[in-house]
Amino acid sequence: MIGLTDDGEIMGSNKKKRNRRNNRARNGRSRPAAPEQKRPWYKSQLAWTGAVLTAVVIAGLGAGLSALTTDATSRVINHIAEPATPFTATVSVDYASPPGLALPTLLADGPDLAMLIKGEEFDTSALLARQHGAAVESLHVDVALTGLSQKPVTILKPHIGLVDRCGPPLDGTYLEIAHQGGRDQVAKMTVDLDSPAPKVVRTDGDQFPGFNVDLKKDERQTLSFDFKAVRHYCRWHLMIDYQESSNVRTKVVDERPGTPFALTGKAKRYLHTYKAVLPGSTSTDPQ
Repeated sequence: MIGLTDDGEIMGSNKKKRNRRNNRARNGRSRPAAPEQKRPWYKSQLAWTGAVLTAVVIAGLGAGLSALTTDATSRVINHIAEPATPFTATVSVDYASPPGLALPTLLADGPDLAMLIKGEEFDTSALLARQHGAAVESLHVDVALTGLSQKPVTILKPHIGLVDRCGPPLDGTYLEIAHQGGRDQVAKMTVDLDSPAPKVVRTDGDQFPGFNVDLKKDERQTLSFDFKAVRHYCRWHLMIDYQESSNVRTKVVDERPGTPFALTGKAKRYLHTYKAVLPGSTSTDPQ
């Protein structure tokens, strides 16, 4: 039979439970802690993967920002390190003097072929740039220098820089030039592109480095070159060393901005030959 206290509590087992709780409180002991639950393995794996991906993204962003900063800094430094040259160079190429022009491939169709068939005079430099061609055996080039600086500038020495090693002559299409009387050009400097190390040689008997041209503001001086090639196809930049105050620098001159000069020897045979083409001299804007 279950008894009740004056307050209506159940006697017996309830009383024993209450006594055990009171004893634990007096002894300073608390209810034992619940056993620690282990974290599921997949949650640990996801956390590790997330940490690695975060580190990779941060590293990538840092490298990207560093690259952008370096690239922008390099452009600024290069811009500062390359001041504007104190003179301009206007290039004029005589394409009526060589025996012909050569292209590396067969010119079988397109607007350039239509122009040749009509017998029209054309912009030779532009056509050769489009078709990656060159004059054959000889090329006369005039470079007109015009001073821009208030202080005199001394032109020291022209030389050439080959784009790559000279190769065999172009043998795709040959354009034979219709000559209308010779244009005898007198050049003070010649370059033999068939030599192992092509260099500029003076034809007036003087030797480098005695060649010095003082260029004042608005003054104009013309440098004339004859380039020769019989056995090779070559491309090159014309390099002009000059001195301004105590600084010696080099100006790079091309036939057209970004398009180097080119000359080829005559091949033994071509895929096709067009006769009586009418190229003219080409003069480009100042560089």
